[in-house]
Amino acid sequence: MRVRACLAVAALTLAAARARGDDAALSGGDLSPNTAFSVTAGGAWAPLHVFGGVHEAGRKTTLLQLQVRRTLTRSDEHVFEWVFAVVPVELESGMPVPADASSSGHLPGRSTVYGAGVDPLGLAMRFGKGAWQPFWDLSGGLRMFGNRGPVPRGTHFNFSADVGVGVYRTLGSRCAVSIGLDLHHVSNGNLGEKNPGVNYLLLTMGLLPMR
Repeated sequence: MRVRACLAVAALTLAAARARGDDAALSGGDLSPNTAFSVTAGGAWAPLHVFGGVHEAGRKTTLLQLQVRRTLTRSDEHVFEWVFAVVPVELESGMPVPADASSSGHLPGRSTVYGAGVDPLGLAMRFGKGAWQPFWDLSGGLRMFGNRGPVPRGTHFNFSADVGVGVYRTLGSRCAVSIGLDLHHVSNGNLGEKNPGVNYLLLTMGLLPMR
């Protein structure tokens, strides 16, 4: 339910920004919309014990995002963007293995499960023009894992939702690095027999061309 709500909010916000932002974005030569590419990596060493869901000891996650960023509005105080991200890898370490996994030659226990997906509903805003620029972002998307997750009675297919904050540090006039914290949620939206979900607080780092 929380995932669907986040996806709906992101979609509505994006539609509203596009509807009112085109004229503002084109009001001057230096405000024309443009597109850039960025990359972000994140990881967490344990799931959160808040918001319910799965939180056994030993769970970890790591992910990589390749992002396309499109400026919606820009001023001297902020840059507001739509962000589409491809997630070529999301690793869930410490995921329980089904008891019947021994029939396929694997011992029951825990394993690292490979996943991938897309986050098409992304919004981000950064503030200021100094060397340090705070930002917030949110996104929603889809994940497909090699095994059922986040528990054996879950599903291969899952939804994801993220809300994050952080800061950019500019490196000259063309590039910036970012560091942030991201609340990362994965669950199947009640499409499977069980929908426990899992929540992580990711430490993220990224590289972003400045515009």
